[in-house]
Amino acid sequence: MKTKREAIIVDLDGTLCDNAVRANFKSNNHKDYWPLYEYIPFDKPNKWCVDIMDMADLYGCKIIFLTARPKKYEQKTRDWLIKHLTLVSFSYDLIMMPNDYRYQPPVFKKARIKELNKKYNILFALDDQRANVDVMREEGIMCLHCGND
Repeated sequence: MKTKREAIIVDLDGTLCDNAVRANFKSNNHKDYWPLYEYIPFDKPNKWCVDIMDMADLYGCKIIFLTARPKKYEQKTRDWLIKHLTLVSFSYDLIMMPNDYRYQPPVFKKARIKELNKKYNILFALDDQRANVDVMREEGIMCLHCGND
């Protein structure tokens, strides 16, 4: 029997990426959050998260970025990852929400987690949103909650 590769799941906005500037715009009555993704290049990386990912990468884990960002921002996201990460193997997958997806992020993430659990031995996940954390835990993944909610 083939052994599944070990992996960790990392959320982007509010977890790996300090998106406080964009989040602040959202809380100031901006109804449509998507245009704020144009400001992805200005996000700073959260050092604690980068350090955890570096350790997992050195251990040989696959890094899986699972984000509710719309897929139309994939290039901006990949450019940001290249600029801010120094992973030794830089072995990662990027899973983004389809542009026309109309469900809440926890629904999207739950469906992807079911698929990922078949392919990988997920060691743990990092996410800042309580609803996403709860979904991952329901699916048997230890998830570290790094948010304020």
